[in-house]
Amino acid sequence: MKKVIIFGNNLQNTLGLIRSVGLKGYPVILLLEPVKKSQCYVRHSKYITKIHYLKSAQEGLQVLLNEYGNEEEKPVVLCGSDPTICMLDAHYNELKDKFHVFNAGEQGRISYFLDKINTFPIAEECGLTLIKSWLVSDIKNLPNGITYPCLIKGNNSTESTKGDMYICQNEAELKESLHEGVEYLIQEYIQKEYELDIVGLAYNHGIGVFVPAVVRKIRDEIHRQSVYIRLDDIKEYTNFNPEIISNFIRKLSYEGIFSVEVIYSKGKYYFLEVNMRSDGCGWLYTAAGINYPYLWTLYCTGQLTKENLNAIKFQNHLYLMHEDDTYNMLEGKVSFAQWINDFHKAHAFFIANSNDPMPFIFSTWIHLKQFGKMILRKTLHINIQ
Repeated sequence: MKKVIIFGNNLQNTLGLIRSVGLKGYPVILLLEPVKKSQCYVRHSKYITKIHYLKSAQEGLQVLLNEYGNEEEKPVVLCGSDPTICMLDAHYNELKDKFHVFNAGEQGRISYFLDKINTFPIAEECGLTLIKSWLVSDIKNLPNGITYPCLIKGNNSTESTKGDMYICQNEAELKESLHEGVEYLIQEYIQKEYELDIVGLAYNHGIGVFVPAVVRKIRDEIHRQSVYIRLDDIKEYTNFNPEIISNFIRKLSYEGIFSVEVIYSKGKYYFLEVNMRSDGCGWLYTAAGINYPYLWTLYCTGQLTKENLNAIKFQNHLYLMHEDDTYNMLEGKVSFAQWINDFHKAHAFFIANSNDPMPFIFSTWIHLKQFGKMILRKTLHINIQ
């Protein structure tokens, strides 16, 4: 059986990849980005046969080449983080004859498009509306004409985090929120009616694009995103043309798992960004019946056919809840009654899984310890780490 190697971090995205291919009988080799073992729940999945604990992402490249670079059949590499896909993309010429990896046809092309602003002209050309944006490399020299309120975020997610995202009501708040060392996108703030995360599979460098469903974000905040979401048939959005996504991915020459994020407001779909890697919401698709990591593996082994894709049936309106949503309830952002009701409606979870229970058990223990420490700090004023 062809080797499947997952290169990722200690987050639900990596766990979703592990479970997606593990369900199909593939033994999983995990290249785990640096993490404290005591905080790592991903490593407890029953589908993992071997783990390489990396001291750096760069070390992962050497592990790939030295341990798995001379297989009779090219191993399949699945990637779930931007820094990792960026690193692999920087060495694509070295890897492409030894591994099946997500790519955009040329070395460095994925990294180029990780700068969000570089994708904007293509998205607009394909029919998506752009949000008025300003690129800021020097926070001491802000451009003129910024409108308020505005949203700020990093232009490249390998150099920034969701913690760099803020809504600013005026110039004073904007200046207070900007920090040295981050290249920012400042965007006009659009009050969205809803947001969609469109996950799909591209093959033959975008000649083929498969996007049967979309994620509708129900409970979603800037710093705690996608904690309660729903899967819809893309055909339900009669005001959205899926060919826009197909054309966009084709122009990127991309092949692999991807996601395109858009918001809808006042009759228009506004483009946010494209992720050229496996998406954090990917497990929702697998749980519903669209196993993208498995489909990518079939493509890499020459077994993906139109018949495979046409035969896929998925559950509409499948709910998924992240364990982090518990904090929304504890902080009063959603009532206990509503939270319980939503919990019972959920058919799948980011971490909890009866067929692979240990990651959830370990994750719950970590959360309980963190919650206990928080109580001690607030009530007894004990400075406990």
